[in-house]
Amino acid sequence: MNFLFTLGEVQRLVRAYADKQAARYGITRAQWPCWPRWNAPEGLKQSELAEQMEMQPITLTRLIDRLCDNGWIERRSDDTDRPRQQASICARPRVPCWAS
Repeated sequence: MNFLFTLGEVQRLVRAYADKQAARYGITRAQWPCWPRWNAPEGLKQSELAEQMEMQPITLTRLIDRLCDNGWIERRSDDTDRPRQQASICARPRVPCWAS
């Protein structure tokens, strides 16, 4: 039982550390898992990305909106599918996309 308590405490401390590190860059712990997936194969639908991240598509859309508003990623129109947009990391992500 003591092991389980210790494990829970370690998990809480890791979450607190992750929150603190994310806050340094102006993003949340919920937004961090998006980063490794921006290098996903081209043509990955947002619904497929949401499924990989185990969240609802609307939740992912809101995360992407916030990342875009804060200048971390940029959206571009997809040449092959008009209503679809591609998201990619900005060339200089610490500077808002519109400022580059």
